[in-house]
Amino acid sequence: MDVKKLEGVPGIGGLVRRFSLGFREVVLIGILIVTVLMFVIFAGMYGSTKKSEERAQVQALKGDQVDKTCFTKLCLESTGYTLSSMNLSAKPCDNFYNYACGNYKVFHKLDADHSSHTFLTDMLDSNEEKLKTLLERPVKRNTDWASERKLKHLFQSCMDDFSRERLKGTPFIQQVLQPLGGWYVLGTWGASNWNLNEVLKKVQTDFWVDAMWAPRVGIDDYNPSRTVIEIYPAGTSRHMYWYYYVSPYAKKLFQIYPAGTSRHMYWYYYVSPYAKKIQDDYKTFIARVANLVVRDSNVSIDATTQQERVSTFVDDAFTIEAKIAELALKSPWQINPYAYSNQLTLDELTTVTGGLIDFLQQSAYLFSTAGVNGRKSTVVFNLEYLKGLVAMIKSLSSGDQARMLHNYLIWRVMEVYVEDLSTEYIHANREVLFDTSGRTEFPGRWEYCFGYVSYVMPEALGQLYIVDHFADQNKEKVTDITETTKQALADLLRQTRWMDAATRAKAEAKIKGASYKLGYSDLLKNKDNIDVLYQPININASDFFGNILSMNNYHKLAWSKELVKGEDRNQWYFSTFDTNMAVLWYWNEVIVPAGLLQFPIYDFKLPHYFTFGSFGTILGHFVIHLVDEYGKNWDTTGRYLGSQNSWWTNATVTSYGDVKKCMIDAYNTTQGPFTQPDGKQVYFPIRSSRTATDNIAKVTGVRLAYNAYHKWESKYGVEKLAPSGQGLTNDQLFFISYAQTYCFNRDPNVAYRLGRYNIREDYSVNLAVSQLDEFNKAFKCPANAKLNPSTKCGLY
Repeated sequence: MDVKKLEGVPGIGGLVRRFSLGFREVVLIGILIVTVLMFVIFAGMYGSTKKSEERAQVQALKGDQVDKTCFTKLCLESTGYTLSSMNLSAKPCDNFYNYACGNYKVFHKLDADHSSHTFLTDMLDSNEEKLKTLLERPVKRNTDWASERKLKHLFQSCMDDFSRERLKGTPFIQQVLQPLGGWYVLGTWGASNWNLNEVLKKVQTDFWVDAMWAPRVGIDDYNPSRTVIEIYPAGTSRHMYWYYYVSPYAKKLFQIYPAGTSRHMYWYYYVSPYAKKIQDDYKTFIARVANLVVRDSNVSIDATTQQERVSTFVDDAFTIEAKIAELALKSPWQINPYAYSNQLTLDELTTVTGGLIDFLQQSAYLFSTAGVNGRKSTVVFNLEYLKGLVAMIKSLSSGDQARMLHNYLIWRVMEVYVEDLSTEYIHANREVLFDTSGRTEFPGRWEYCFGYVSYVMPEALGQLYIVDHFADQNKEKVTDITETTKQALADLLRQTRWMDAATRAKAEAKIKGASYKLGYSDLLKNKDNIDVLYQPININASDFFGNILSMNNYHKLAWSKELVKGEDRNQWYFSTFDTNMAVLWYWNEVIVPAGLLQFPIYDFKLPHYFTFGSFGTILGHFVIHLVDEYGKNWDTTGRYLGSQNSWWTNATVTSYGDVKKCMIDAYNTTQGPFTQPDGKQVYFPIRSSRTATDNIAKVTGVRLAYNAYHKWESKYGVEKLAPSGQGLTNDQLFFISYAQTYCFNRDPNVAYRLGRYNIREDYSVNLAVSQLDEFNKAFKCPANAKLNPSTKCGLY
């Protein structure tokens, strides 16, 4: 045979070229290869026959495992989501948070828009993206009275960059400065006919800005069916904490309050040089905005006059704010402001503060449809502040008083509305935010507009959300968890040794009588209800500034209605799309908005070891608060019993002291490291005495959810395993799901601020599971494991 012909044969051709073999050698090699192959085949057949019985047994076991594993779409998605955050190389019994959340940061990186990621904020971001799509869709119900149209036109007007840039500061000049009687800097204001009470009414009500104090409608602690007027100290910049204003007072303040006392302050914020820089940056901001308003006013002022007037405007506004800040810092707060003996009628309040400010006139204008008279009682949180405020005003020289107060009030409104004008105003606001806080990330226009419409029209936005993005089965099926949790809590209370029989009976009655608002308000079921709710609002798709003023009037009417009729329980404390949960003691209820009842926290198709571990532990935490040290001061009707009174017996209060002390000791450690603004790493003590009550609720909430899951399982049967590939049991996945509700990634500056007074999530998770024998049993933790201490606290 021609050797060249063999070169075309795959494999053999290579041998011929490389070794120059002859035809005979090639044939012999071929025979050898065939022989070897036959031997391998026969050996394999023999081995297969020999172990056929063993293989059959293995396949049977595999088949059994497959039958016990959940392969639905949601099981696969939830398992994949769970595994993506886990660090499987970590030891769960030594650092469970790292085991459950060690890879969370890999898939949730920080960027310009996110200085922090958490499990729940990720869900909220997802909800907001869904709502953004809905807001940008064409209007379906295109009638004058349709709440959907008003909502979308309001959002559209806010997003209208072209009109905002074209108008610049004109809307503020025409719709704010003119109704307030002009402005000193423009030369359009005069002191001769100026009246403090008249201008204050317009600032606080027409323009919805807190100045000198903050009025609110509140629930009377001692009678939750009654609403009251509340008055708080207020009236300074949103960029300036009270401490920032008082650098001459800072040294004295530093002696009174040790470093780090204020939760808003780094220790060096008390030091005068730093406070002075903040003050200068803030004054620059005031001047920058003032000059922009002058530019856009078309009023001719020579440069020297403008500079002098702007300088006076800055000094006046800052001086009044600084005096207010110092008063607020030095004045004692009322210990029990809701006590009827501490409440004052509006006439009494006007008299006791010196008569300069007519509180009846102010309140009657704010609550114009509520029939407010001088006998209306108010809850004043800091009476000495109001007395000092009036005394401060009277101390101003007669020649400067009117101008200083008017400039202060104009600036209060100007600062609040600066973000609703053109880009230069918005940029000035961002500059001062950077100067005072170091923040370099700012919300874009979409985030700002979404935040505004969700604040002023939450029901209209919530209705869009539930129609398009919420399965009613979630609302219906979540009762599985809620009802089972209530039953499990009753069981747990019966085993609670430190709670005596009388207290236990009242606790069970309170849990039984509590209401659970799940998903969304019944108000949202009918579009007509929402249309009627927003009937007073007039919205123009091309006039955002005018729309804001219309919304102010709507708030005014809503407050008046609430003051007369009480708080409307059909309108929830949270928006439908929120990812929060709350317990309202004064209504004896727990609120769970629809935004929380979705994947990965909850879905009616999810295995319950996932949902009890995530949603159930959060629910358990808040349900415990109904009957714990916080809830003991509120009865089953929501009536506040007072800080010194409760439905706990004295014996229970005494026994609970030992439980609380144990928890304080268990959490008495340091956490960190945290990175200071100067780059140094520090550790902070966990303030276990301050957080003990909440820590007890969190730990007990996990135990409660775990017991509830097993109670549910005993009724409905053991669920199929998750397809994790790691041999994870249902109990283990319960605890992993719990831990993953605390996964986080946070900018060092944000982490530093939060870490001074809050337990960081990794410590919270690890300390909680260390108190649970159920956790250690699920992961078979040895006796010497870090999260398996020999002594655990006997909680509920």
